[in-house]
Amino acid sequence: MKSTAQQLIERGMAEGMSKGKAEGMSKGLSEGIAKGMAEGKAADVTRLLQHRFGALPQAVQSRIAAAPLNELERLFDQALDAPSLDAIFGPDPKRD
Repeated sequence: MKSTAQQLIERGMAEGMSKGKAEGMSKGLSEGIAKGMAEGKAADVTRLLQHRFGALPQAVQSRIAAAPLNELERLFDQALDAPSLDAIFGPDPKRD
């Protein structure tokens, strides 16, 4: 038979593990959703820029792939009206 102290310890550990697991799952789900949203927005930005300006230089593709969601949203908005890639990303000697 287990002592009261041992029972309390085991119950506390079980509750802690359950809470930790739930928090981990929630965090993982949130991170997965955010990553999926960023990947989708990056695809939208890439498609829009390719439609307007043709093939994108590797430097532009890399910048889009590494951008956080808020920057991707800004790039998308800029891409709607920008006259050139330079107007969005600035001059790049590699693109000249």
